[in-house]
This record gives sequence, C-alpha cells and structure tokens, in this order.
Amino acid sequence: MKNKLIGLGIVCCFIFLSCITLPEADENNQTLVIGTITHQGEGFPTVVNVSLNGTNKKGIIITLREVSSGRIYNMKTNSAGLFYSVNIPAGQYRITNLYLKKERGRASTSIGWAPPANVEHRLTIQNGRVNNLGSISWECISGERNRINYNREYQQARDLFREENSSSNWNEKEWVNINVIGRTL
Repeated sequence: MKNKLIGLGIVCCFIFLSCITLPEADENNQTLVIGTITHQGEGFPTVVNVSLNGTNKKGIIITLREVSSGRIYNMKTNSAGLFYSVNIPAGQYRITNLYLKKERGRASTSIGWAPPANVEHRLTIQNGRVNNLGSISWECISGERNRINYNREYQQARDLFREENSSSNWNEKEWVNINVIGRTL
C-alpha cells in the first residue's frame, strides 16, 4: 500500500508540475512568446565527457532586454529546442545573449554568444497574441565562426508547440510571426 501511495504521489506531482509549466491563456496571461533554437557546434574540446559538438537543443538560454526599461527576460529551451514564456509583456526588445550549458553529473561545459557592440537584434512583442519567433539557428565552429540566423521556419516552431501543448487554449489565440531585425549601430 505504501508503494502505491508513493507512486500516486509521484504521478500527482508530475501532473501538477506539468500544469504549472505553461499557464493557460486568461485575463492574467494574455501574451505568449515562443520559438525554437538549435545550436550546431564543431571543433570544441570535450571536457570531462561533456561535448558542445554536434546538434544541441536542450539548455539554451535566450535573453531579451526590454528597450525602454532595461528589464531582462530569460527563456530556456527544452529537449526539443522549444522555449516559451507568458511573463514577457508587450514592447520593444533586444536579443542580448544566447547561452548553452551542457551538464553530465557534476561536469559541465558552456558557450555563449552576444552580438558585437555595434550590432543590435530587435523585435516587437505584441499584446494578447502568441508571438512566434520561429526557428533560430546558432552555428559555432571553435575559433572561427559564431553565426545566428533568425526567423526561419515559423511553421516548424508552431507545429512543435502545438505537438507538445495540444490541449492548450493558446492554440486558439491569434498567432503572429515576429521578425527579428538586425542592424549595425
């Protein structure tokens, strides 16, 4: 009986945690920001059996800074590369950082990307909608190249979100494709 109660407790915790992962759209949660990121690494040394090489999707953090207030918002990808947040209000934002940290046991290794001081990547989040940033591709060759491609395959990001959140009422809201605009300052 004790084992059954423990098992039921674990199932209830899992259900509860999965419910709080993505709050439903309501008067408190009007705006959702989603997208996907894939990191492709090459030429990085393996550190204590942890490698940044190959295709990485899980554990990538994208940082947005609100232009007028300077407030910072972070979103982290799941195992499929999907990120989302209901905590980012409408407004103008800059992408200030991408960061990948991989861990295995106590060991970890990481890589970050921030645009050069003279480059800015801006986007506008719209209130009351699902704001789809599409699929972001981040390519790194150690010591040679660090390139980001934004706004690719909006449908892929939308399909992945719907697959993982098929019963969510966010799927019924208006979706907009958000264009990240890069410019040299």
